[in-house]
This record gives sequence, structure tokens and C-alpha cells, in this order.
Amino acid sequence: MLVFSVIAAAFCSPSRNAAKQPQIRYQLDTKPMPKTLSEFSTHVETSEKSRNANIRLAASHINGLVLKPKETFSFNNIVGERTEVLGYKNAPTLTSFGKIEGIGGGICQLAGTIYNAVLLADLEIIERHPHGLRVRYIAAGRDATVSPVDDLKFTNTHSGPIRLVVYLKGPRLICQIESTAPLGKQVDINVEISRLPDGNMLARTYRQISQKGKEVQREAISEDVYPIPHN
Repeated sequence: MLVFSVIAAAFCSPSRNAAKQPQIRYQLDTKPMPKTLSEFSTHVETSEKSRNANIRLAASHINGLVLKPKETFSFNNIVGERTEVLGYKNAPTLTSFGKIEGIGGGICQLAGTIYNAVLLADLEIIERHPHGLRVRYIAAGRDATVSPVDDLKFTNTHSGPIRLVVYLKGPRLICQIESTAPLGKQVDINVEISRLPDGNMLARTYRQISQKGKEVQREAISEDVYPIPHN
């Protein structure tokens, strides 16, 4: 599924009224599954205490989550509201106009890390939104933002259950997707970068599936336009 996204005002800013959606009950399981379908990690600055505390808090709602076949993951439904009352802190967050301080700043990095693990596990992306500007911790075309109106959703399209493992370890934020059976294929994500006539960046993202060393499928995932900052 190809999603075209022109970024003009996409926020990574979870406001006080963020994610007021009906809550869905998901199963959390501390027991690992035997096979790892994918793993993806991003760099975090260990000195950014408030930002990392927000990531840990949001991750605590997701770590160990089990999705049965055909079940859909919604970041906003699972994590819920991001407010001071619920323990989220003020930290830098990115908007189309640059960085600002916001409650829950940093959780978009969690969403982006999960998004890439999901792509590599060959799961179906239902909803994903890019940032309004390039982010430092992940390549263009591979980021994901969440906000009161922007969610990250994917469906377990495998025949067995999957389990999400998300945690901070030193300077790395890690997401692993486990299952009861191996993936049985090689999955690669490729991004083609070009410049538009107005000077902005176009990132075309593709998922390549290979079996026995031969490409069997190439899927267009998204086309994202990143404005070039003006001094």
C-alpha cells in the first residue's frame, strides 16, 4: 500500500488532550516467543532524562503486547493520553516549525522505532505519518509521528501471534517482534531520495522481499516530502 504524504503541519507533539480514543484491551505477556521476526533500534541521548522517561513510560504500555492474527495495533489506543497527571514530562518535541517544549516529548521516536521493526517483520501498515521536518535519529522516509490526530497502526497479517518487545538499553531504543514461527523470508527497506523543483526532499520508501536470495516482491510503502529549513 502506497501512502503519499506532503508534510506541512505534522506534529510530534502530544498535547493535553492527546489520544482520547476508545481503549481496546490487549494482552501483555512476559513470556518470550521462540522466534524473532525482526529487530530495529535507534540512538537516544542518555543525557536527555525527561525525554527518555517519556519513552520508557510509553514503552511500558507496549512491551510484551501480543497481537493475534488479524488484530490491529493502534499506538494511541494502547499508550493513551500523554499528560502530566499520567507521569509524562516536558521535553523537546518536533513540529513543522522546529523544536518546542511539550508534554510527552520523545514518544515519536518510540513510534518510529516500532514502525521500522513492523516493516522488517512484513506486517501490514494501516496508518503512519511522517514528521514535518527531518529527525536526527532515523533516516528520511522511515520516521513516524504520533499526535492527537496522527496514529501508528498495523495489522498482524501472519498466521500466528506476534509479541512486541520494546526497551531502552544504554544509548539504544530497541524494538523486537517475536512469533512462534520464523519469518521464512528476507525483508529489506530501501529509500530513494530525490530533490523536487522547489528544493524540498522527496523520500520514496520500498519494502523488498527475498526468498532463497532472489527478490520476489517490491512494495511501495510511502512517498514523503520533507521541507528544507530556511535560515
